[in-house]
Amino acid sequence: QGGKVSLFDFDMIDGSQRKRRKILKDVGMAFQQGALFDYMTVEENLFFAMKNMRQFSAEEMQERSNTLLDIVKLPHSKKLFPYELSGGMQRRVGIARALATDPKIAIFDEPTSGLDPVTSTIILNMIDSLGKLHLGHSLLVSTTSVEVAIRFAERLIIINQGQVVADGLWRDLLINGPEWVRYFLSIRLIGIDISYAHELGLPQAFIDAHWG
Repeated sequence: QGGKVSLFDFDMIDGSQRKRRKILKDVGMAFQQGALFDYMTVEENLFFAMKNMRQFSAEEMQERSNTLLDIVKLPHSKKLFPYELSGGMQRRVGIARALATDPKIAIFDEPTSGLDPVTSTIILNMIDSLGKLHLGHSLLVSTTSVEVAIRFAERLIIINQGQVVADGLWRDLLINGPEWVRYFLSIRLIGIDISYAHELGLPQAFIDAHWG
């Protein structure tokens, strides 16, 4: 009901509609349930984003489509329709589409929700790999999972009841953050296997305090 939305120093609420449309061409979006056009093939879904947001040639679109589908491990899905794909596969196509336009910022809404642990790990690794191909660009993940957050990024922005209560490196917040933030992060990590704690890169001081 209030506040301000600013993107690339542009007021997205009160600014001109023409400039807003231009700004949004630099944004990629991977929706929580994929949100693929069900009447388009996988390849057509990727082409649709590129045709409407960029001035790529037909050859460039084909090359980008092939590259992204290779990365998300779906090179043979180009001519399939969404109903022929599993939920995890649809999510992977949605991730590829979000990055197909080479956006300055790509937003991922709960990319692993409702997926099994193996598929979740695969998707997180894919987002990480795709991010490394887009150095200098930003990837923003919205998630309610602390584990997903710390595996994906160094920086966390934590929102509680509509307010930003913490913004910083998660390792620092885990040790030196406000009391509520430390509790929120740690309660989801205490009790995991110590070898997994090391794999996640938890600070040694935190491991010593909770695992002895």
